[in-house]
Amino acid sequence: HGAVSLANKVNGREPIALIFMHGKNSRHDARGMIRLADKIAAEGFRVYLPRMPWSQEWDGTHQDATAALDALVALAAKDGKKAVVGGQSMGAMFSLVYRPADPPAAVAGKVLTSPGQLLDLIPPTAPFWKPINASLEKARALEAAGKGKEKTSFGSSNTLGAKSFEESYDTTPEVFLSFHDLARFPSVRKALETTTVPVFWAVGSRDPIPNAKRRTFEMMPPHPKSAYFDLD
Repeated sequence: HGAVSLANKVNGREPIALIFMHGKNSRHDARGMIRLADKIAAEGFRVYLPRMPWSQEWDGTHQDATAALDALVALAAKDGKKAVVGGQSMGAMFSLVYRPADPPAAVAGKVLTSPGQLLDLIPPTAPFWKPINASLEKARALEAAGKGKEKTSFGSSNTLGAKSFEESYDTTPEVFLSFHDLARFPSVRKALETTTVPVFWAVGSRDPIPNAKRRTFEMMPPHPKSAYFDLD
């Protein structure tokens, strides 16, 4: 997967590299992502904006996503930097499930902004699952028929501001199941309970996702350098 990299040296030093992931069905080079990266890079930090498998292309599994993060963390370490792994919405959620109990030595912390798709924290009767359940059945049937790598259309849920809506993805059953099947995707609950690094967690006060709030942040073991913010 491609990545945008921005950096601005301060006194010749770049001790921190931020790896910041976009939201579901979005892009690494979206205008808002670039603006954010520019501001952070201006403070002297290196910023990587990787194109993740849940971009508009939906072209990889969650294992591919973990491998991409591993590579960027290793790159930061090779350059003598600590890495902070973060993201927005689904990117924030994946920051959380990225090696929570055994992070690479170079990972200094995580930054979560408005985390979404916290799968195993979402009640099974929630409207979120309505378009997904039918697609899960479809994907499992296609995979059982030997068509797990053939592209087709699947339905899912997303939010924009306070509005929830259904959307569709053209991808393979293998990829769809990787990110939507609770039996395959890493447990968010377990990740929360086993997180070892400090976490910066920020969410809008009007964010419609209830599990993105303080009570979920507090499921993590206390850390003196962790912080939670409600933002207007």
